[in-house]
Amino acid sequence: MAAAAHLPVLCTLFLAVIMLAAGIHEDDCLEYFAANSEYADLSKVPTYSRMIGYKRRSIAPGRNLHLDAAQHVFAQHLSLPEVVLERSVSNLGDSVRLRNFFHKLRAGQPVSVVAMGGSITCGGNTRSEDEQWSYGVFHWINSTFPHTNHTYLNSCKPATPSMVVGACLRDYIPDQVDLVLFEYTVNDDDWTTSGGLSGLPVMENEYRRGFERYLRKLLKLPQWPALLYLHVWQSAYMGPKFWTGGEMQIESILQYYSVPTVSARNALYELAARNATGFSEEEVHCGVHPNPLGHRYYADMMIATLQDHAYAAYAQAGEQDELPPMFTDLRNLPEPMLEENWEMESACLSGEPLRDAVVPKQSQGWEWVNEGKYGLHPKWGFRTMDPGTSITLQVDSMSGRLGDPKGEILMGLGYLGSYQHMGSFSVECRAGCTCEGISNHSASHKSPSSYQKMVYFAATQAKKCQLRISSLQYTESGEHKVKFDTLMVATGISSKWVGQMNSMFDA
Repeated sequence: MAAAAHLPVLCTLFLAVIMLAAGIHEDDCLEYFAANSEYADLSKVPTYSRMIGYKRRSIAPGRNLHLDAAQHVFAQHLSLPEVVLERSVSNLGDSVRLRNFFHKLRAGQPVSVVAMGGSITCGGNTRSEDEQWSYGVFHWINSTFPHTNHTYLNSCKPATPSMVVGACLRDYIPDQVDLVLFEYTVNDDDWTTSGGLSGLPVMENEYRRGFERYLRKLLKLPQWPALLYLHVWQSAYMGPKFWTGGEMQIESILQYYSVPTVSARNALYELAARNATGFSEEEVHCGVHPNPLGHRYYADMMIATLQDHAYAAYAQAGEQDELPPMFTDLRNLPEPMLEENWEMESACLSGEPLRDAVVPKQSQGWEWVNEGKYGLHPKWGFRTMDPGTSITLQVDSMSGRLGDPKGEILMGLGYLGSYQHMGSFSVECRAGCTCEGISNHSASHKSPSSYQKMVYFAATQAKKCQLRISSLQYTESGEHKVKFDTLMVATGISSKWVGQMNSMFDA
C-alpha cells in the first residue's frame, strides 16, 4: 500500500493519541467542551448579519431589491460572516426543487423535512437535539415560515455508508417529504484509501457506486423533494491536506446530477489551518464528531444557502424561462455517471420485522441487542460472540417485479465490520429457495473503525425462503463476534452483480 493510502488511518490514530495523551476519550468530549471552550454557551458565539451581502444575491440589473423579502429571509444572524459563507457554496446546482419548496412555504403550506446521514447527523458530541446541525436548519425554516404542521424527521443511521441506507431507502423516507438534508462524506470517505480498496480507481468502488445509486433513488422519489447536501469535514480523520478524503469524488457525482451542495471544508479549512480563534481543530471537533460549536457552523452554512434560495424564490416569483426542450430536458434524470450503475428497487427487513423473521427452533446462541451510543438512534441487531452458532430467518423473496418469476433476485446481509473482536460467518439457503450463499465471510477489516457493510448473494424467489447465518471457527482477530441488522431483497438486478459487488466491497 502506498504511503498516501495510509494517510486517513494515520491521521485518525494521531488524533486518538492526542486525545488519550490529554486524558480525553470521545465519550468525555462534551465535558471537555463545557469546561474549556469559551463558546460552551452557544449564545456567546459571535454572529453576523447577512443584509450586507443580500443585494448581490440572485438580483438581475434593474430589478427591485425586494427589501421586505430580504429582511424576512435574512433576519437570523449567523455564526459565520459572508466571506466564509461564500466559500461554503460548493455547487449551486439546479434551483428548481428548492424554489418549489419555498413557493410552498410562502403559500402558507406545511412542509416535511428529513435529515439523513451517519452519527454526525445523529448528534454525536451534542447535548440535545436543538444543538444538532439538521435540527438547527429545521428551526430556521419553522421560525422564518412558521406553521404548526411542519414536520422534522431525523433518519440518520450511525456508522453506516450511503450504499446500505440507499438499499433500504423506503425504511428512511416517509410518504410525504419536501426537503432532504443529507451528509455522507465522512461515512463514505476513506474506504478507497484503506484496506483492500487501495488499488482500485477512486470512482470504481462500491462506496462511490453505492452513493450514486442512493442519490438516484432520492431524485426519483415521486414527491420530487428538494435536496441539499452537506460535505462535513474533519481534518484529523479525513487527512490534513485540502485535497485528501473523498469529498472531490463524492462532489463530482453531486455535480453530475446538479444537486446543491455545501462544503464545510471549503469554508473552514484556512481558518482551521491558521488555528483561528473559534475554528481550531480542538475547538470544533473531538474525535470524528463535531462538538456543539461545529454543529452550529454546519447548520449556519446550510441555512445561508437556504436563505439565498428563499430570497431568489421571492425575487423570481411569477417568472418562467421560455427555453427549448434541449435545455428543459436537462432536468430529467440522466443515465448513471458510473457505467451500468442503475439504482435497484429493494425492500429491507430491519428492526422488529427482522426480529420477527427468526425461526426460533432453528436458532441458538444469538441475542437481539442494542449497541447504540445515542439513545434516540439505537443499533439493534442479532449478535453472537461464539463460533458454531446459527440463526435462521424466513423471508419472502418474491420480488413481484421480474418478468420471470423463476429468475434470481439479489439479496444482501447488512453486518457490522470492525478492526477488532470480529469473527466470520456463512449464509446458506435452507428451504424454499436456493442460492450459492456465502461460504466464509470475515467481518474483520484493517481500517481502525467500525461501520456497517453488506455482503451480497443471488437467490431464487420463494414466499418462504429460509436463510441460515452461522458463525464460523475462522477468525482474523482472535475473537468471534458477528452482528447483523439488515436483510435486503432487491429486484430487477442480474445475479452477475453479486461477484462484482462483493469483490469491490470486501475491504
